[in-house]
Amino acid sequence: MKNIKSYFAYVGIFALLLTAGCSKEESGAVNNDPADLQSATLTFGAVLDDLAERAMNASSKAHFDQVPDCMEAEPAIAYIRLTYGDTEIITTVDIMEDEEGYFTAYSEDLKIPVGGSATEVTLEEFKVYDGDTSEPSDAYYSETYGNLIWIAPRRTNDNPDQFAGYVDQSLPFSFDVEAGTKPYINVDVLCFDRRMVNEYGYVFFDIVPETIYPLCIFANYCNESGRHWVANYAVDLVFGDEEVSHQLYDHMDDNAMASVGTTQSGEFYADPLCLVVPGPPANIADDETYLTLTVYPKDWGASYGDIDNSPVVYELSWEDVEALLNDDGETNEYLHIFLGECEGAMTGDGGGENEPMDSDGDGVYDNEDLCPDTPSGTQVNSDGCPDQDGDGVADTDDKCADTPTGVQVDADGCEIVNEVLTCTESLGDPAQGCTRALIPTVDPVDYTLKDGWLMLDSSDDATPIPLFEDAGTGYGPSTGNMTPSLSGGVMSFSVTANENYSISGYLVQVKDSEGNDVDVYCTTSGTSIGSDLSYPIYVKAIANVCPTN
Repeated sequence: MKNIKSYFAYVGIFALLLTAGCSKEESGAVNNDPADLQSATLTFGAVLDDLAERAMNASSKAHFDQVPDCMEAEPAIAYIRLTYGDTEIITTVDIMEDEEGYFTAYSEDLKIPVGGSATEVTLEEFKVYDGDTSEPSDAYYSETYGNLIWIAPRRTNDNPDQFAGYVDQSLPFSFDVEAGTKPYINVDVLCFDRRMVNEYGYVFFDIVPETIYPLCIFANYCNESGRHWVANYAVDLVFGDEEVSHQLYDHMDDNAMASVGTTQSGEFYADPLCLVVPGPPANIADDETYLTLTVYPKDWGASYGDIDNSPVVYELSWEDVEALLNDDGETNEYLHIFLGECEGAMTGDGGGENEPMDSDGDGVYDNEDLCPDTPSGTQVNSDGCPDQDGDGVADTDDKCADTPTGVQVDADGCEIVNEVLTCTESLGDPAQGCTRALIPTVDPVDYTLKDGWLMLDSSDDATPIPLFEDAGTGYGPSTGNMTPSLSGGVMSFSVTANENYSISGYLVQVKDSEGNDVDVYCTTSGTSIGSDLSYPIYVKAIANVCPTN
């Protein structure tokens, strides 16, 4: 079973605290007349929270290159660049900490002049350093400020949604500073854990920091005959409900498409598509849908050809996502989806199956597959190993590789010939002065005969059956009894003689089906026979009975 490693990142939320003067008026242009100016002092408070981060495709997320690697260092210095009107302020401020979290120390540099109307301020840069200049940690090191540990991401183009779904608000952004108010402006800051080459973190901020998780997908496509192929596809992934939602992945982007190809031996393969998703919002229950996955099946001419490309929808709850996370905290399983005519295939109404991984598409899940690389189209047994005659024994162990379909076979794959169990025991003639006694095989009293066998049902259980003297041309008086009792498929019995007689030998037979083509159990010693009997049963008994005086 393949496993996907998980990694971690951290997100801090820096609150921008604005402290202003005594009056409040409507917004307008910046007034630089010293006689009219008041001031507002900016203070940055910080509450640092951890978020989990998972690997994602770096090629489509190059704008995250600005984000530094995560480290254990404590924040010490905030580098801030902001503008208002024609004025630019670049400054650094010490970061302090109390029981409520981190915050910036008071700084005269952060006094913003406020005139008769509000001043519009634009935050251009916000970076957090550890202040340790003794040794550079990576490419984000500054000889002046030390190691960069957090950054508010800045858009690399004019798209305001470039970081949508990752942070609540990216830089640059503007806000009004008005006299007499103390608004808080949230600034999202990020770092990445890049412990794997070419792997980038994924962060999601939604007011309250939430842990995020991997969602890895593997798909099979089946045609009408039920043959399986690994599938080519792309996905949309939307987070949220009908009222508020964010599209996290678009099927037109490279990072939302399955990676497919052929091996050197010519076998078709598809890598699992790994996405990253947040946990459910607080207002959505664990068993309610909060992720909508739309799968777009794609043609694959060299493999299964052109197919129906209609998109299908799969709705996921937190319980679905959590079920794929392993207890070790480091690995997760795949969401196995089926397209086309597969049993349990996804349909347009949101149906589908949440299944474990089946890498070779042979119908046996990886955690049960003893031959996980079986070539496509090969007939396999329940262990996922080639079995050309379909008898359940792998070809490598099958000594009879061409066994006809439906034939019962042994561990070597060879046909089991079921021979009817017959009685080979016999009872010798009675000694001089003794007689032969038996259960009547013709004209019995109060019993039913079936081809010379006395039929008994559960009402006869533990009831003594008379043994009559065999007179050759008829039956003499009763000389004893055979008493049967059936329990757990075994018939226990006793053979006893009447007063003044003794039993010198006996033969008891039993079967539980009519006809001659059935197993017959018998014994001339012991007091129980059979192994899988059930009522009605059919019995025969003979005994040699001798007088005791």
